[in-house]
Formats: sequence, structure tokens, C-alpha cells
Amino acid sequence: MTSNFFRSLRFRLAFWNTLVVLLASLLALLAVREGLRLTLLSETFDVLRDEIRELELAISELHPDAEAIRTEFERKAEGHRDQGWFVELLDPTGKVVFKSPRFPELTTPLPFRSSIQFRQQDETLLAWRQIERPGIPGFRIVLGTPDAFIQRSFRGLTRSMWWIGAGLCLLAPVGGYLLAWWAIRPVREIIETTRTLQPKQMTRRLPIRDTGDELDQLSGEINNFLDQIARYISSQQEFTANAAHELRSPLTAIQTSVEVTLEKERTEPEYREQLETVSEQCAQLRHLVNQLLELSDAETQQTPPPLKPFNLSDLVAKSAEFFSGIAEDSRIRIVTRIQPNVCWHGYADRMRQVVNNLLDNALKFTPPDGCVTVGLVQAAGQIILTVEDTGSGIPEAEKNKVFDRFYQVELARQRDDGRRGNGLGLSICRAIVELHHGEIGIQDVDPHGARFVVRFTENGIPPFPA
Repeated sequence: MTSNFFRSLRFRLAFWNTLVVLLASLLALLAVREGLRLTLLSETFDVLRDEIRELELAISELHPDAEAIRTEFERKAEGHRDQGWFVELLDPTGKVVFKSPRFPELTTPLPFRSSIQFRQQDETLLAWRQIERPGIPGFRIVLGTPDAFIQRSFRGLTRSMWWIGAGLCLLAPVGGYLLAWWAIRPVREIIETTRTLQPKQMTRRLPIRDTGDELDQLSGEINNFLDQIARYISSQQEFTANAAHELRSPLTAIQTSVEVTLEKERTEPEYREQLETVSEQCAQLRHLVNQLLELSDAETQQTPPPLKPFNLSDLVAKSAEFFSGIAEDSRIRIVTRIQPNVCWHGYADRMRQVVNNLLDNALKFTPPDGCVTVGLVQAAGQIILTVEDTGSGIPEAEKNKVFDRFYQVELARQRDDGRRGNGLGLSICRAIVELHHGEIGIQDVDPHGARFVVRFTENGIPPFPA
């Protein structure tokens, strides 16, 4: 349990938050300390500069009265006795004219210039200058003060920093842990919700807090994924039920035919007739199973084989020619408007299924003396395949359902010649078209009929140059 806690996201967030806060605070306190030192030094040097200028003015006014000048320097030193100030006045030859009793011994000689110079040396702050004015000999002024007041400020600030640091060491982990707890609360809700999800109960969704942050986006994406899973499970359950229903009819017919045949002795023609009935039902059953396998393969293929180039124009033309015999028997014309040399990368066998299913669907719902038009054109970066019939059309309410598995349009649209499908052809078409990253839809045709449109975009799958 302890090991899990230290590996938890909450602990890691709290740890790194505490570390960052402490390091940032340490750097900030050090910056404040250094800033205070530089500020105190700058202000002290400014004061010393002003005092040297006052002494220089006093020398200018009192020269050549050496006693008066000495008295002014004594007054300056005495006036700042509590601060520990010290002052020294040298004549141009370097002889001491006045020197404060507290003036320290300098270990490094001072280079005198006309500009005011500054130095921090031996726990003292020094400022000095050589006076160069007409009629006044080059007196040299040295003024200084101990840096004890700066050290006192540093010690006081350091004590405060220790207390602040101790407080941060206590508050930062607590604050970091509370912040981490608050930050990962949506993650905990995600975990708790996902734990309750069951394949048979996919109604729960993650809460959206309307904050617009990444966790809200994650919850939204997971909810969308759960919606897709729920729709998929519902679709699979419906698919299983419909498949069972469709399989039950031919199986029931086969069983009934066999039972009726076995009830009594029959003649050879009667046995032949019953076996032909069973054979027809088996053929229907085999066709249904093959379509179910094709649909499952088209929808669930995770790693499709590599795309291969093929001539789509030739494929569509051959399919139209293949169905021409069936159309002729039904007194239906097939008109082709196929642009030549439309080539593509894809799966030729699968695309042949799409064209064949659309043609078979159009012929089923086109009455005698009707017309089925097949078109193929490549333009504006798109390849568009159309199959149009002159049947009774598709009601608006059913257009979004015709691609569902096992869905069949009302009988008024179908021909009464026994060629009724099982509602899987258009589902297979949609699965194959989506496998090629295309789209399929329905358009109305005036005054009657329907046009199925398959569209591929060259940006989605690279075309094969003709």
C-alpha cells in the first residue's frame, strides 16, 4: 500500500510541486538578500559622495585657514560618531593634516584621482578624492564608515529567511498535496466511472465540468469513445439477432421440407421436387452466410493488404456487361457513361463487389422497360461512381436506413419476381467504400428513381497515374 502511494500520480505531483516551490522561494530569498546588499552599498556610497563634496566646499571656503579646516573635519567626524565614521585629510605631499582617532589602518594604498573613488575593504566602506581647484593645493580627502550596519541588516534578513524557509518547508508539501488532490480529482472520477462500466450496461458517462481544460477534453474524448463502443455493441447485438432471424427462415424451410417428405412414402418425382426445394433453400442459406462473412471481413479487417493499382473504368464496364444479360431478360436497359482510363489504388475485388451490389440492387427495383445508368468520372480531385435507376424511389425517412444491415425498403419499391435480397448488399458496399476512405450516399431522381453516389477523394488515397 505504501509503495503504491509513492508511485501514485498524486504523490509525484505533490513532490515536484513542493520541490519547485522551495527552489523558487530559495532563489527569490537569495535574490532579495543580494538586492538588499547592493542597495545598502549604493545608498551608503551616495551618502559618502555627498559628504566628500560638503568637505570639499568647506575647504574651498576656509582655505588657507588650516585650523578652521581641521575644526570642520573634527565636527564632521564627531557628528557621525554613532555610525563610526572616520575621516582623513592629507596635504599635496601626503602629510596628514587631520585624522580621526577611529581611522583604520589601510592594507592597500589608495590611488588618488580627481574623481570620487569607492571601495569596500577590511569591513569598511571608503570614499576618497583629490581636490583640484584653482588657488587650492591638491588636498586629499578620505571618508569611510564600518559596514557593521550592513552586516546587522544581513543577519536580520537571514534570520527572517530561516523562518520563512521553515514555514515554506511545512506549507509547501501540504499545499502541494492539496493541489495535487484537487488536480487529479477528475482523474479519480474517470477511474471510478470506468470501473463501473460493463459491456451490457454502457449508459454511464464521465462528468464534464465545463472548464475547457485538458481533463475536460479527455473526458469528452472518452465519452465519445464510449458512445462509439455502445453503438458498436448495440449494432452487434442487432446484427446477431437479425442474422439469427435470417438464418432461421431457410433452416425452418429445409426442416419442414424434410419432415414433410419423411411423413410417408413418395414417388421419385415427389422426392426430386422436395430435394430441389431443399437445394434452393441451401443455396439461399449459403448466399446469406457468404454475405455475412464478406461484411464481417470488410468491417473488422485491422491490417488490410497493401493497395494495388487497377483500372476502375475497365472494372465498372465489365460489371455492367456482366449484368446486361439479366437486364435484358427483365426488359431493362443499362446505359454506361464511363470516363476511360480512370485508375486508382485499392482492392479491385472489393470494388467489383460494390459495383455488382449497386447494379443488382438497381435492377431489383427497376420495373420492366426501365433504365439503369452507370457513370464514372474523375474531376476536381475526386472520383465519382454513380448507379441510377428509374424505380419508385426511396422515401425520405428511409434514406438513412438503407445502409443498415438486414434493412429492406418497403415492398412497394421491389419487383414481384422473387428477386428479393436479404438487406446486406448495401451494408457491404458501405463497409468497402469506407475501407477505401470514401463515402456513399443517395440522391433523388425526378420524377422517380434513386441515384447511389460513391465518392473518393484523391487526397485520401493516392490515385494511380494512367
